[in-house]
Amino acid sequence: MPVDSADWDVGIQCLTDRHGDRIQNLSQLSDFKLFKLNPIGGRYVKGFGKAYQIDGGSLAGEGLSHLRDGHKKRA
Repeated sequence: MPVDSADWDVGIQCLTDRHGDRIQNLSQLSDFKLFKLNPIGGRYVKGFGKAYQIDGGSLAGEGLSHLRDGHKKRA
C-alpha cells in the first residue's frame, strides 16, 4: 500500500500498538513494505482430532466445520 495513504497510517499504528516503537523506525526505511491480506478461508488445528475448516471473509468462525476425514495419501 502507498506510504502516503490513510491505510498506511492505520496499518503502521496497529503494528506500533502491538509491537512497539521499533515499527516507527522500520517504517521509515525505504525497503519497508506493508501489505494488507484479505483471507477468504483457512484451517484451524487445535490438537489431535480437532481440525476445522474456516470459510468466510472475516475468519471469525461464521463458516466453521469440523474435519473428520483424517489424513489421506497423496494421489
